[in-house]
Amino acid sequence: MYLVCAALLTTSGLLTGACTNPIWVVKTRMLERGSNDPTAYRGMWEGFRHIYATKGLKGLWAGFTPSTLGVAHGAVQFAIYEKMKHRRGAMIGGESELSNWDYIYMSGGSKLLAGGITYPYQPVRARMQTYDAARTYSGLLDVLKKTWKNEGFLAFYKGYVFSGLHKKHKILADASTQRDPKHSQGHSNHCCHIRRVRKYEDIPPEIF
Repeated sequence: MYLVCAALLTTSGLLTGACTNPIWVVKTRMLERGSNDPTAYRGMWEGFRHIYATKGLKGLWAGFTPSTLGVAHGAVQFAIYEKMKHRRGAMIGGESELSNWDYIYMSGGSKLLAGGITYPYQPVRARMQTYDAARTYSGLLDVLKKTWKNEGFLAFYKGYVFSGLHKKHKILADASTQRDPKHSQGHSNHCCHIRRVRKYEDIPPEIF
């Protein structure tokens, strides 16, 4: 069952990445240059038209190869989470004894660790999507080599702190949905329980 779920998640992740990659290309270029720059895009559609006219379809899918690593994030997080859950359960006399706080720290810890493992694809992808990427790099391996040579290991983790802050609301949602069904306290339909607790956007922002 887990293998089937993993295959479905991987397939859906790849399809989603393929469909949204052109948006990431335009977004990266719009963030790269200020609005006062004469070459900056004035909107999304102008970006799409310009990239298609100058680079073709290939330009719209620049950086897709490293993006596929992002699909592994969920699988890596799940593996870490399950390991943490089994180990913590063994320490306190069984997984049935896990508390809300146990689920919160296991969910948050597994997400942050998975993010640390898979994060380097994001800076690499961004560099392949910039205006001058074609003149600066010849391909994925060239990006990796030049980034490592010129900036070192930490260059692959630029922006990781802000990315971690962005995940704070997802950590709370994951902690709720990954909780064991028998802890639902009267909610016999676990799917309904998941839909109820996933509405983390209704939680007052002060608790974050």
